[in-house]
Formats: sequence, structure tokens, C-alpha cells
Amino acid sequence: MLTRPHFLINENLRATRRVPEARADARRDRADDAETNRQFRPSAPTIAQNLGRKIRLNAEQLCLLAAGIFFSSGLLTGWWKYRCIAASAQAVAPVYVDIAHRTSLMYAFSAVLLREFVPYSPLSETGTLWAAGLPLLFFALAISMYIVHGILRDTDNQMRAPHRLGPLTLPGAAIHAFMWALAVAEIGGFAVLFYGFASSLRNI
Repeated sequence: MLTRPHFLINENLRATRRVPEARADARRDRADDAETNRQFRPSAPTIAQNLGRKIRLNAEQLCLLAAGIFFSSGLLTGWWKYRCIAASAQAVAPVYVDIAHRTSLMYAFSAVLLREFVPYSPLSETGTLWAAGLPLLFFALAISMYIVHGILRDTDNQMRAPHRLGPLTLPGAAIHAFMWALAVAEIGGFAVLFYGFASSLRNI
């Protein structure tokens, strides 16, 4: 009967012992890799917070952004106005197409004007953002409403009763409440910024 050399038997035994050890080492390596990935992977709140910091605008940037949007609206509605005139037998654009065009241009420069007063604001950064942002919001809402009326061609005077919005009739109280909110936001927001500028003149 042939017998295997002792050194071969011992080598096989050592190799058999090394298999579980290698598997245990591989498991430890995978666990270490997973822990490393957890340490270096940003959590969801961290990503959201970083994104918020990146997209946060100050009042001056908001004014310029609004000016760019409003001016773009003025250019586009100008082309729309021309197309309406070209298609009209009387060479006249619908009332609210014309109003949307002119108002967009006017509010674009109004936004630039607001930006010039922002550095004089007596409020905190957040307060200044509100003081500039509220007038800009109502500028945008007004332009949007004019564009909607221009598309629907449902009225030539939104302040005249019945207050039409396509097939709908809006309550007069809602129209007047909106106008009051618009006046408070636009006049109040600018008044705060202008007050800051006027106060700075005393230091000259």
C-alpha cells in the first residue's frame, strides 16, 4: 500500500486551515469597505443643506434675476404683439398682449432700480430680501395675469365687472383684495429701501 509523503499531508492540512481564515479576512475587508463608504458618503440632509446654500440668492441677485426674466418676457411678448398685429385686419394687437409687452419692459427696469437701493437697506439680509422680493413677486403676478388675458382674449379691462377669466367670473372682492395686497407690497417694500437711502444722506 502506497502512502503519501508526510510533507504533502502537512501542506494539505495547512491549506485546509487557510480557507476559513481567508474567508474571514474577506468578510472583514468587505465590512471595512462598507464602513469607509458610510463615512465618506454625504447624508441626505447634508446634500440638501449644501444645495440650499448654493441656490440661495441675496436681494441684489434676486433683483437682477427678476430683471432678466421680465426683460425676456418683454422681448417675447413684443414678438407676440407683432404677430398679432400682422394677423389683424386693423393692424392692432389685443389689449392685454400690448399691456403684457409694455409692462414686462417697465418692470424689468423697475427691478434694476430696486437693486440700486438694496445696499442702503436698514434691514437685515433676510429683511432686505423680503423688502425687494415682495414687489418683484407682484410684478411677476401682474405680468402673468396680463399674459393669461392676452392668450384667452376674454376682456379688455380686467377691472370692469364682470371680472372675466376665461369661462370663469371672479368675485370683485378678490380682485380688489389682490390690488390692495399689491399696493402694500410694492409701495411698502420700496419705501423701506428708499428710507434706508434717505437716512444715509444725513451722513454726507
